[in-house]
Amino acid sequence: MSNYREREGDVDYDRLKVACDYDDEAEISFTAVQTAYVVGTNANAAATGAWPAVAGVPLADAKNTLFMATQDCFVRFEEATRRQHRLFAGVYYTFRRRWAIIYITRVAADGNLYCWIEG
Repeated sequence: MSNYREREGDVDYDRLKVACDYDDEAEISFTAVQTAYVVGTNANAAATGAWPAVAGVPLADAKNTLFMATQDCFVRFEEATRRQHRLFAGVYYTFRRRWAIIYITRVAADGNLYCWIEG
């Protein structure tokens, strides 16, 4: 049974609040050589809603990430030797996981990976 607030149509903003205080976005070129991206790099370069970091090390992890690649690519989270996630070109992928660094490499052709990141 729903509570009184829901029955009356009131909005409980505490329940709706998104726990993401930082935003970042990146266009990462990838090749046959594995490329790394540290979360918050572009946010800190733009200095608008900067991602907290000390000496280039992020103090907050990414929580929600939307990816879209121009060519098929592989993405690894956190370590260069972890399991690869294959992303197909032109498809949007959402990952709801914490990460501070990603590694990207191509499948067959060089391309760009577009990332929209919240943390």
